[in-house]
Amino acid sequence: MSNTLYQQGVVIQIVADADVTSGTPHRIGRLFGVPESTVKSGNPVGLRIQGVHKLPKQAGAGVIFSLGDLVYWDESAGYCVTSKTAACVGVCTVAAANGDS
Repeated sequence: MSNTLYQQGVVIQIVADADVTSGTPHRIGRLFGVPESTVKSGNPVGLRIQGVHKLPKQAGAGVIFSLGDLVYWDESAGYCVTSKTAACVGVCTVAAANGDS
């Protein structure tokens, strides 16, 4: 292993920039992940930045995800969208129909 390796990168340790809730997606700049615990702002937390997660998506309104589609995160709404104006956070691994949430 390289002596320059700092962390494995599946879960990284960060200092929360806001209150975070375990399992609720969180974004800091271009960094996006799922916190492993609930902590108040200023406390350390493990942020899972790799893996396949079931995240909330915008239901209805013709929002459909197909396998391989890019997935975007609407920070203010707190769910995944297909709009390229939101932050790209990953790739769809399971199709989601219009009515799915």
